[in-house]
Amino acid sequence: MFNFFRTKTAEVFYARHITHGISAYGNGNTLITKEVLDDMNDSFSGKPVVITHKDWEKQTPVGYVVKSFYLPQDGYFWAEFIIDNQQALNFIKNQNFRVSNGYKATSVGQGGRYHDIEYAEEVLKGEYLHLALTSEPKFAEAIIMDRKSFKEFREKLEKIDNKFNEQEDKMLFFKKQKVDNSEEILNTSFELGGKEFTVKSMIDTLTEKLNEEEKKYATCNGEFTAEELVGKYNAACDELKKNEEEKAKAEAEKKAEEEKKAEEEKKAEEEAKKKEEEEKKNEALKKEEEQKKLNERLAKINAEKSKAAVEFRLNANGMLDKIEK
Repeated sequence: MFNFFRTKTAEVFYARHITHGISAYGNGNTLITKEVLDDMNDSFSGKPVVITHKDWEKQTPVGYVVKSFYLPQDGYFWAEFIIDNQQALNFIKNQNFRVSNGYKATSVGQGGRYHDIEYAEEVLKGEYLHLALTSEPKFAEAIIMDRKSFKEFREKLEKIDNKFNEQEDKMLFFKKQKVDNSEEILNTSFELGGKEFTVKSMIDTLTEKLNEEEKKYATCNGEFTAEELVGKYNAACDELKKNEEEKAKAEAEKKAEEEKKAEEEKKAEEEAKKKEEEEKKNEALKKEEEQKKLNERLAKINAEKSKAAVEFRLNANGMLDKIEK
């Protein structure tokens, strides 16, 4: 499928490839829990790395997955993989490609709700098939890092963890009490998804989000939070969709009934026309038969008249003969 050539030395990379929760697919939302992803980790080792998902089984691998592991600091499952193909290395180094895993569900459960979001099915068991380099990953956060960048990234995350896991008296920062190194903690920065954040910016964002979630909006039917309004909006959308589907169904049934009626009327007209033609044909045959009988009677009468005329002449000639004698 692609024109690849091997490198003399393979290179190791790391990439986010999946996280637990709900994902949207063509057949609806799918839930996959962290416990299931933990169980699937071992199946990723040794699987091929390919270019895009299309016809992946027919491709020559550009590398292989070493392992899959969970990074608790950012909540994603990461893949460690080796690339020994120059074209694939160019794709990665030019930042044209990210990753997207391919897996199959070996056991699927029924749908339900997760964090107030409906899902059509739940993956109960699964196994990884391949890792694809693609410009259109399912997870926008599926970034690729080389060994050095990933090491620095983990060190930053671990540094933040260490800051927040110090002695209990220094954790009073979260109890809204001043601590000696609070400013240092607040200004600690880290990189996530190719962007730089500080602890303070994340706290401000979370605070704003919590305030927004608790804020109520006045409507003609009362006051509701944003989540409640979204729920009512979704319910209204579902009801509208249901009404539209019922209307479309009724129109389709009406159209089918009209087509059926038109077909029956057309069939009745054709049968009436056929009957009329048969009656005309029978009438013509009847007249033809009557004319034939009339012609036969006339012929018989004419024959009888001719016979009588001959007999009359013969009798007349006999009488003349007698008179002459």
